Amino acid sequence: MEERQLLQILVNAKKLTPAQAKNVSEMQALLKGPVSSVICKLGFMKDEELTSFIAQQEGLKVADLEGMIIPENLVKLVPREIIEKYELFPIRKKGNTITLAMSDVKDFNAIQEVAFATNLRVDVILASQNSIKKIITQFFDQADTQQKELDGLGLTENDSDTVKALVMLLIEKGILKESELKDKVTSVSALSAHKKG
Repeated sequence: MEERQLLQILVNAKKLTPAQAKNVSEMQALLKGPVSSVICKLGFMKDEELTSFIAQQEGLKVADLEGMIIPENLVKLVPREIIEKYELFPIRKKGNTITLAMSDVKDFNAIQEVAFATNLRVDVILASQNSIKKIITQFFDQADTQQKELDGLGLTENDSDTVKALVMLLIEKGILKESELKDKVTSVSALSAHKKG
């Protein structure tokens, strides 16, 4: 659905007044963002309400990202810059097809960039902008925190992902304390240095 068409449909459905639609159109010309984003920024509709309305009009399903468990290796298929630039999130991969949650499923630039970067066929599913922003923040904040913790433990990129995952799991489950691990790493390093000497 074209953006001008969306405004007209919203007016016809009495979701926006003609004055509000005009206001959105003028603001969109200035901001150059998607119409849906401008509608929400101006407070004329809530993001979830607008997403649901668009889904009904287009006959699309809406992805429920709340509580969805997405494997880290799936997210790593798409460069972080693309995820943050276009506010999209990979949620599934089957065969050579990756499924993206997007608030604008007709953003062909985003779809093409992901296809080029991943060398995969791209499928899209609609999701509210708020839910996508939330999952991006949660995922990358958690990944950044885990990386800082691993850096603090002295694990390097040469250590296998399995060892890193195991260490994180042991700490999360309370089986191992960070201080105990650091002490062990120090003693092993000292022993190795002594053997070499």
